[in-house]
Amino acid sequence: MPGKKKVEPESLPPEEPQAGETPPPPASAVPLPSLPGREERLAAAAAHGGILLNLLTGIGGLVLALVLWLHYEGRSKYASWQALQALVFQGVVLLAGLVVGSIAAGLWLLTLLLRPLIIGYCFLPFTLGFSLLFAFLFLGSLLYGCAGALATLNGQDFGYRWVSGWIYRSQP
Repeated sequence: MPGKKKVEPESLPPEEPQAGETPPPPASAVPLPSLPGREERLAAAAAHGGILLNLLTGIGGLVLALVLWLHYEGRSKYASWQALQALVFQGVVLLAGLVVGSIAAGLWLLTLLLRPLIIGYCFLPFTLGFSLLFAFLFLGSLLYGCAGALATLNGQDFGYRWVSGWIYRSQP
């Protein structure tokens, strides 16, 4: 309507509490959630970042996450939960990598052996597809683990998609 001024929500005065109601506490009086301690954050970041150890050792990150989970299980809920997630994630990635890598290696062998018969070239798209899948799995898991390490180093709660929900539902 012309001539009427629209009232913005910011310009409205704060609502007065009704009789008998207690006013809400000021924002400065609301307690903030406490961050995990430095040691807990470092342990959680080491568990997630341990996936980089897998580059050198194959299962070093898995062992590190297991040791950290067992060490912090009764001491810190935050560190033990993050280490358990890292342990399960790295275990799933290891198994998936073994399966996809074995399929890719078998297809490469089949492609090379059957290449003289021309039929080997028919396997080439599948061979390249599984090789790319293995590379994406490898690089993606490294980046995801490093993102978890950075998040937990800052004291944030980090959860791997699908893995954390599955672990949470399976716990008694």
